[in-house]
Amino acid sequence: MSNTFEDSMLRPVFLMLATLVTSCLTGTSTSGDNAASSSSSGSNFGSSNVGSSAGPGSANSAATSSASTAATSSATSAATSTATSTASSAPPSSSDMGTGGRSTFLRIGFFDQRIAAGPDGTMHLAFGDGAAESVHYASCDVECGDTDSWTPVQLQSSAQLGVITVGPYGLDVDASGRVHMLVGAVTGPGQTANGMMYGTCASNCGSAAGWTFVDLSSLAPGSDPILTNSTFMVEPGGRVSFLTSGQYNSYMAQYLSCDSGCTSLGAWSAGAAINGLPLAAAQDAAGVTHAMVRL
Repeated sequence: MSNTFEDSMLRPVFLMLATLVTSCLTGTSTSGDNAASSSSSGSNFGSSNVGSSAGPGSANSAATSSASTAATSSATSAATSTATSTASSAPPSSSDMGTGGRSTFLRIGFFDQRIAAGPDGTMHLAFGDGAAESVHYASCDVECGDTDSWTPVQLQSSAQLGVITVGPYGLDVDASGRVHMLVGAVTGPGQTANGMMYGTCASNCGSAAGWTFVDLSSLAPGSDPILTNSTFMVEPGGRVSFLTSGQYNSYMAQYLSCDSGCTSLGAWSAGAAINGLPLAAAQDAAGVTHAMVRL
């Protein structure tokens, strides 16, 4: 793939997708400009000014700016519409005023975004960088509409794991605030190691050193969590479970679970094979798992 194609075709699309809008509406908004724009040229997540060189690069930069502006306008309109639709009939006080914002993550590749809220209100984000083939994590506890409030950290990469591609396929937080993540990878011919990994962090999650990962590939050889983006489940008490991918009458999907001590491979079990591709799963109050499966 040429650099010209990547710059002119991929970057505008990814920039439009990589806009995170936060809207914490507790009352009504007095202004149509509800989503305040934020930009920081020194941030790892970048700024709205992408490139300034002359020649073909200028056209690419203009296309990028246009795409980013379109995304910004759309996100602002959406946030404003939400504020209007939730307006209270009683005049709000200053303490009741809704707040919102927009954080822009400028990445050439911005895939497999996962977002989860912790019990204390902290927002957690995981995403794959398709250009670098790496998995990143970021969190924010205040002013999440400000790009500078998010601090990214790279947790895994294809080079580290010895795989072809890698990405996050599940993210959730239990009642204690512990973060849980599922990482999947495409491995090379004859390779199974590191194709399916579980990671967790209880504190200092903004540093890669705060995370612990365990390779689950040996529990379900040939399986992976790719295409099962909505089957990762974390119960309030910390029990973790998910379904791997499968194909009807070809290979079976597996159900993997762990009650506690999930950084140890021995704490995990695999079973309940399903003939098909699990698309989504959820647990009810009795702990029963319900899944949608494509046949």
